[in-house]
Amino acid sequence: MGIYISKEKDEDLYNQVAKEVDRIKRGSEHRTISVQKVENKKSETTKQQSFTKAENKKHNQTGYCIRTGVEFHQC
Repeated sequence: MGIYISKEKDEDLYNQVAKEVDRIKRGSEHRTISVQKVENKKSETTKQQSFTKAENKKHNQTGYCIRTGVEFHQC
């Protein structure tokens, strides 16, 4: 589907449409994206910070909601 706009009949409208078409074409141009694989290595400190549920109860850890920021205590 398309529309026909005559430059001779309505030059202003023709120029507006031409600018909009150019803007759309620039926005959809091909972009190159590079991806690099990163090794997933857990450090010893990360492993030491992981607790079981029973250990969490002993440590009485607190946390907060990332959406609201409200703190809560883990039971």
